[in-house]
Amino acid sequence: MVNARIVAATNKDLKSEVQSGGFRRDLFYRLNVFPIVVPPLRDRLEDLSVLVPHLLKDLAARFGLNSVPTLQPDAMKALAAYRWPGNVRELHNILERALILSGTGEIVRDALGLFQEDRRDFLSPSGEELVVRISDGITLNDLLDQTKHFLISQGLRRCSGNVTKTASLLGISRGSLKHYLHRLKISRG
Repeated sequence: MVNARIVAATNKDLKSEVQSGGFRRDLFYRLNVFPIVVPPLRDRLEDLSVLVPHLLKDLAARFGLNSVPTLQPDAMKALAAYRWPGNVRELHNILERALILSGTGEIVRDALGLFQEDRRDFLSPSGEELVVRISDGITLNDLLDQTKHFLISQGLRRCSGNVTKTASLLGISRGSLKHYLHRLKISRG
């Protein structure tokens, strides 16, 4: 005989999924013994003051750092202003990327690279803007290549030409970045 407990998590409303036929009713009742509802991070921004130091402590241990990095006050304000569509997992990834890019004990706002979907801008220094103009004869692929060229060039500038750090910043593999560097004729300098 095996005694086991199952913990399951989802970001969907399973009751409505059962009603619409998107989730099996019998499985729902087997799993729904003790439901715990955790609101999204955007609805509990006060948790950032606890989550950020905890995540930075874990990242410092993982990277073998002697001290736990801190955030500059404007970096913390940027985190509090963000909408967090990816919840705590996104927070973890943003802090990890910022720690890699900052290379110091203090993380600055620019290292966060937050993108506000509702404002359509990067939380980054001014002067780094992508302007796209659609004209006759330009294809979607041309626009995508221009956008990729811009983002990769900005990433390389921020990372002082370091391909590994740039790939991490952009959320792509090192191999993919090298492919784009070659295909779009982007220099590392």
